[in-house]
Amino acid sequence: MPDFSTATGVLEAIVQEEYHQDLFDWLVAHDVTDSEFCNETWTALWRVMENEHTTWDELAYAARLAVVDQFPVLDSVEVDDDLVETIPSLVVGFAQRTSFATFGDEYVAAALKVKMPRIHTVCHPRKHPAYAIAAKVFGEETNTVVRPLIQQPLKELLRAVRWHETNVNSLFAVVIALKEMVRFPELYIDSDIAAANQDIPAVVVWGDPMNMGVLSKGQLIKCTSVVNTIAVCLSEAETDIPEATTLLDVLKGRDIISALYHAFTAGKEILGIH
Repeated sequence: MPDFSTATGVLEAIVQEEYHQDLFDWLVAHDVTDSEFCNETWTALWRVMENEHTTWDELAYAARLAVVDQFPVLDSVEVDDDLVETIPSLVVGFAQRTSFATFGDEYVAAALKVKMPRIHTVCHPRKHPAYAIAAKVFGEETNTVVRPLIQQPLKELLRAVRWHETNVNSLFAVVIALKEMVRFPELYIDSDIAAANQDIPAVVVWGDPMNMGVLSKGQLIKCTSVVNTIAVCLSEAETDIPEATTLLDVLKGRDIISALYHAFTAGKEILGIH
């Protein structure tokens, strides 16, 4: 079978009908890193495959969303009340100690993505802000939409998180803070969920109106708030993901010496928790 991650492999697949379905399946599950390569591959496949869609991006979006729609949706699972109470302190305390230099752009990418029709970003890397696409969507209003996302300090945003509500921008900010701590969890929005590794719990946002929750073991767990989403994700990952264990060690009092623990105690002071 051709190597679909290369232009040569894609060309080989396009000219041989027997590989069309294999290439299609690969594209659906592909976590996009190169938008031009993705666009051109979907376009070529759209032209040679029999389908009902009028544009390549309609084909791509429908195919990926069909995968997401197949996941069973569960109501939020029960989590430890103490975990729900301690997560804000860790996030707020850590936020005051970091510049968000590594993952800050991912917040802008997520917050900008949900402001646009999702079909437009189906082939855009999920971790990078889609500025060029936004310019086409918003035209003269682009700066009005984009500038607040760039200029909003994440430190301030995290101190004002509405933990017990379903505000997606608050959720995005919290996920980015956790990624700055331990590089976990990943965040997937809408059709991007089709590319997620189902063996590693991830925070997800999907649907219209938008739901927030966790993808775990091939199921979408619909959560009730920002803090509930994070608690569920950590709980689902506790036994298998070392990064989640690191966070839970602090949150459950097993770690009382690390830098994260000191960020946690600082957060309790900021929030007035004793």
